[in-house]
Amino acid sequence: MVVIALVTISRVAMGNIVEACISQCAWIWISKSHQRRTHTVARLEDFKLFDEASRGFLGSVALIWRMKGLHLSCIGATIIIITHGFETFSQQMVDYVARPVVFKNEAERSAPANLRSDYWDNVEQRDSSTNLTLQLSTKAAIYTGIIAHEIPVLMPSCDTGNCSWPVFPSLAVCGECKPKSVMVQCNGEGCTHSVSPSTSVIVLHGDGNEAFRVRPITEHPSLKDQGSTAYLSVFEALAAAEYKSKSNSTAFECALWACMQAYDTAMNDGHLSQNVTTMWNETRVENATSAHLEEYVFVNFPTQMNTLERSRHAISTRAVQAIRRFMDGLTDGWYEDNVGRVRFSSDWAEAIHDGMPTMSKWMEQLTLSLSNEFRRHGKMQDDHSIKYEGSATKMASFVKVKWFWMIYPPLCLIISVYYLFATILAGVRDDVAIWKGDSMPMLFSCIHPDILQLGAGKMDTHKGLDELGRHGIALAKAESGAWMFEPTVGPEDRRGRLRRVFRWRD
Repeated sequence: MVVIALVTISRVAMGNIVEACISQCAWIWISKSHQRRTHTVARLEDFKLFDEASRGFLGSVALIWRMKGLHLSCIGATIIIITHGFETFSQQMVDYVARPVVFKNEAERSAPANLRSDYWDNVEQRDSSTNLTLQLSTKAAIYTGIIAHEIPVLMPSCDTGNCSWPVFPSLAVCGECKPKSVMVQCNGEGCTHSVSPSTSVIVLHGDGNEAFRVRPITEHPSLKDQGSTAYLSVFEALAAAEYKSKSNSTAFECALWACMQAYDTAMNDGHLSQNVTTMWNETRVENATSAHLEEYVFVNFPTQMNTLERSRHAISTRAVQAIRRFMDGLTDGWYEDNVGRVRFSSDWAEAIHDGMPTMSKWMEQLTLSLSNEFRRHGKMQDDHSIKYEGSATKMASFVKVKWFWMIYPPLCLIISVYYLFATILAGVRDDVAIWKGDSMPMLFSCIHPDILQLGAGKMDTHKGLDELGRHGIALAKAESGAWMFEPTVGPEDRRGRLRRVFRWRD
């Protein structure tokens, strides 16, 4: 709307100036003094050309063609032509761009903090005679992590679908699987593959036979002396097969442990991106006191974790032991396929067997499922902190001004003003009154009898007016003070045509 208003104002201002100047140039062009000074001959039909040029596009083109671009009036005709492109080129003056702006919801938080936890103790005791057991949500997370192919990341709340959050820390679960070397011994019946005295499989000779074994490593030194890491599970998995009389085998030692992770989360058009920027494993066991249970407390974590001041991140020893007992039961099993007869000890053993070709990805899914559980059902020391709240943005339209195109209207206006002063000077030099487009001078000007006689014979004939228009004419001031139109040359006289003299005629 603003652009249209500016263009309209510029066009009206220029139109008034230019139209008046072109009309005045008509009087200057036919004046006798101008014709004598410039050695040109004006024709009667030139009045029509100047009038049409002051009114529209085609008339301006015709005037430029008639004057060969060498007369002062051609400036005005050119401006008239250019102003017809205002509406088209005005769209180039501004551009509407979409940029994100902060969205504020007065009723509720538009981008609340992501789920996170500082403390984990999600265990319960059913009765005094049983050990502590994991709550169902944690068991479900472990089951899902072992079996499922894809685990979704936790989806934060974002009112606009475009949000960003500061880096935030949370308790999580980390894991890793490292390849192990396999020892193979063969005899007439089959081959024995082993990675330790307690973990081995026998694959009978036969194309396509398979065997798999997974076993928790209870004798692992790190399980006896935790040191600086809170291990939740350590197990080894061995898979062997025979194809085309050749045996092959793979083995991994895998571990799960409690850790801290710092997350960088953002949402763009409803699509969430979440990256783990920092992981931290170092813990210290603190004995139980009246204030807390025996716990693995994370220590010496770096500033990149962006933790709260005086924050404390810990997991109870009893929770670590409960998860380890539960995982030991699931990671103890076997799978075999002999001549197409498939048998396995449990669904968990089959799922781990199926994950052996891409063990790293399988471990990522398991740790993601458990990390989601820690973030969902863990506890926080300070529930009211707003440090980790995000900001929501929405796309808003902004007007971008293209200053190069903004030169267009003022430049045309400046040329129009220049054209105005040039026309005034030309009128003063040739002693032409300021009549512009007024029709009254025509009524009070005298017409030479020879012109009237020509009109009497041509007015009613076919193309008679066209022939009359080719007669030369000049406007001069008589001694009596009256203005008179005088004939100069006939239509057959070549002087009635504008000579191609390459100098400016004003």
